[in-house]
Amino acid sequence: MYPSVKKVVPCEDYVLSIVFENGECGNLDMKKYLDFGIGSFAIDSKQEKWYFSLDLIGDKKTQKGVRMDRKKLKAFIRENSGLFWWIKPEERENIELPFLVESVLSYGDEESVRELFQIVGTKTVAEIFRRQISGNRPNYHPRTMHFFKLYFDRHA
Repeated sequence: MYPSVKKVVPCEDYVLSIVFENGECGNLDMKKYLDFGIGSFAIDSKQEKWYFSLDLIGDKKTQKGVRMDRKKLKAFIRENSGLFWWIKPEERENIELPFLVESVLSYGDEESVRELFQIVGTKTVAEIFRRQISGNRPNYHPRTMHFFKLYFDRHA
């Protein structure tokens, strides 16, 4: 069983104080993860969004991430701003990675999908996609979901 996070409190110097539903608690020093990508929540650090994932296996903690070029990612978002027309221009560069993946896979063209794979990594995009479609009501069109299931099964 994986304990769920009940509360996260940001502290000084990129440290998170985490409380789990089972009563366990601890501090997670995020400094070494500031250049990593992917995950289920973000930390806003000096106008940058840092994404990370934290897998808990019993009492053993493992962190994983993928390095991304933040400048290329922001330029990519600017180039594809039409996918996010309802978001204020000054807030577009801070969208979360899972939202970016879903938008590009659902509404992007072949070139934007290829560029997303180059910047973020095909395996990272596949992991995010699989997590998104594992729920009861995925936001992908059935044909889009079928295509990328086949694609990621073969290439990621």
